[in-house]
Amino acid sequence: MLTTLLTLAAATATPVPATPPADLAAIEATCFDYVDGQLEGDPERVKRALHPDLAKRRVLGDTPDERLGLQRMSREELVDLTKRGALKTPKAEWDRACRILDVAGDAAAVRVETPWFVDYFHMGKFGERWVIVNAMWHMKRGGTPAPAPATEAAAAPLFALALVPGRAWKPGRPFSEQGLRPHFDYWMALFRDGRIATAGPVGTDSGLVLLRAPDQAAAEAILAADPAIAAGIFTGTVRPYAPPMVNGAALPRPRAATK
Repeated sequence: MLTTLLTLAAATATPVPATPPADLAAIEATCFDYVDGQLEGDPERVKRALHPDLAKRRVLGDTPDERLGLQRMSREELVDLTKRGALKTPKAEWDRACRILDVAGDAAAVRVETPWFVDYFHMGKFGERWVIVNAMWHMKRGGTPAPAPATEAAAAPLFALALVPGRAWKPGRPFSEQGLRPHFDYWMALFRDGRIATAGPVGTDSGLVLLRAPDQAAAEAILAADPAIAAGIFTGTVRPYAPPMVNGAALPRPRAATK
């Protein structure tokens, strides 16, 4: 069981009232509902941790549509990603931590971390219930769900992911000017994990990925987590792919990754 760390800093000479242990336990339980619910693939557990008007944000930077751009996610969207198994991971491989940073009456600040992301929460107390009202999150470089064993990945069904220009694509400019480094890092991590059969550009503005995934929902969740999809640079579709003819010797070798 992870230990919750609590830091309370006095803003004035007046001592800060101690937070009741019941509140600390409830805040921690909400944090673990959020993160463990995603790792379990349990949408109802995630849903109960979130305020209906949740504001979940991630910094994207400037985009063609927005200065100081943000990726925005609602409670419904996060619950749907959980339902699709975007972060579902065997329990033996869990590595997560929740830390309470500050509590003031009916407001609390909390930090959660996994190998793939860090979230900072604002929680609110409603009656005896604590829920996440705001979340600001950071995806770690190359962050992806835990890889399946190589033998398992190789036996998984194959899906064709077609990527075409989205609202943030810059017409007439090459791939190198589209801000695709996070996109490249994301798919390279999956390639190293043995989940990608082949992937690469199609023409001058599109792409194709042949992905091994347990099912359609998992493949859709992996596509949705692509930073270029989130930023609107690409939009994509997922279709099952079971080719009756395969000539492995004819497939081109992947080019070495460039930095």
